[in-house]
Amino acid sequence: MSFSIAALQGVLEEFGRQADQPSRYVVGFSGGLDSTVLLHALCSLANGNVPVVAVHVDHGLQPDAADWARHCEDVAAGMGAAYRYLSVNVQLESGKGPEASAREARYTAFRSEMRAGDWLF
Repeated sequence: MSFSIAALQGVLEEFGRQADQPSRYVVGFSGGLDSTVLLHALCSLANGNVPVVAVHVDHGLQPDAADWARHCEDVAAGMGAAYRYLSVNVQLESGKGPEASAREARYTAFRSEMRAGDWLF
């Protein structure tokens, strides 16, 4: 599967025909390549008409988490996106394993950030 801004624009147009236009594009932003490309594409397509918010979730599991958060904030600012930093507590003793527990905490954080009309990426 390949990615292009044109393909993303087509998907957004299709979503727009099925739902109300978005109040914001909310991007789960790890700072890695995939989420950086997605953030850049959405900022380009939004063209100032739809606010774009980069949401970085710190799971507290990596020793360099603070560096990643600063990186994400800098990248978001450079693209003209708003930035939200959310810190979560991962319940490692849940018995679900660290990845599943981190995912659950991250999804809970995203839900807390969402407003009516937001589209989450």
